[in-house]
Amino acid sequence: MASPLYICPETGNDENGDGSEEKPLKTLLKAMVISGSADGDFRVASVKKDQQRIWEPAAKSAIKKNKNKFEADLKKASKAQDAAKALKEKTDAAVEEAKKIKLVMDKSLPEAIKIKVRDAKDNIDKRIKVQGYVHRLRQQGLKESCIFGTSRW
Repeated sequence: MASPLYICPETGNDENGDGSEEKPLKTLLKAMVISGSADGDFRVASVKKDQQRIWEPAAKSAIKKNKNKFEADLKKASKAQDAAKALKEKTDAAVEEAKKIKLVMDKSLPEAIKIKVRDAKDNIDKRIKVQGYVHRLRQQGLKESCIFGTSRW
């Protein structure tokens, strides 16, 4: 049987405590997380009239209440881990799919002429190349389905 974990609501500390008598934990939930199980030997401090600390077993109602929280936290962590794994698989598949795409210059088309935007009227129906940069880009929608951009030339 594992050694008992000590809990003191008044002087315990969940961040620095280790569950020993000298460094008790503050909450029963943290003791369950440390032990990795809802079933364990949990001792709660009770102070008597002469200010002496006595370690008693945790109440069954407190164990039941914290056991439900502990199990809910385990389920949340499991779901989060599954979601992260699914997202990683999805992104890996998307990367592999993107690696298959190859952009190749069509040699049958004429070479693009580099022009300025003001000369666009003179080059209608010709293959042109205009350079600039994006001044402002805003994405809107659930999956960024709409993109609004302002270009600077």
